[in-house]
Amino acid sequence: MARPIASALVLLLQISVAHALDRPSARAAPPAKAPAASPAGEAPRVFGDWRLRCLAAGGAQTAHRSCEILQSVLVKDKSATIAEIAFGKPDGAQGLSMTIVVPVDVAFHAAPRVTVSDADPQPLDLVWRRCAAAGCFASVSLAEPILARWRAHDGMGRIAFKSAAGQDAALPVSFRGLAPALDALAREH
Repeated sequence: MARPIASALVLLLQISVAHALDRPSARAAPPAKAPAASPAGEAPRVFGDWRLRCLAAGGAQTAHRSCEILQSVLVKDKSATIAEIAFGKPDGAQGLSMTIVVPVDVAFHAAPRVTVSDADPQPLDLVWRRCAAAGCFASVSLAEPILARWRAHDGMGRIAFKSAAGQDAALPVSFRGLAPALDALAREH
């Protein structure tokens, strides 16, 4: 299940930023093909609790690499991915975007939120984009001040959202290794 979610994250980062920028040419373009697998031998690089993964996208004439850093949130017995958070720079975007994928039982009237602690004075609200079989997707463009603040944090934060029944839900996210992972991602772009 993790591989379909991961592939969907790369594709969603490309789609959601084009939509967020409200570019008519991006909306009129035909649907993008799913990224192809990485060349043989290219394994994701690990930075603390984050992984850098690059995928080859496009055909032979237009091949390019699309890279992202991501973290999977596993159920307690570590056998299945329940959510993912990813940072990437979609084609044509000026800066980084963040996308989260959470279980499909969400309330769209309440924005999902990422915090570095329970008492975070500056939580980051995301925008719900859509739900699919793999989960519900939310994303946001990231400003440099929030990235700088998150780089300085290496503890646990959380992704908070409301369930469809209106109950508060929260999933842990680790910031351990985020700074070097972001540096490695910047070198890929």
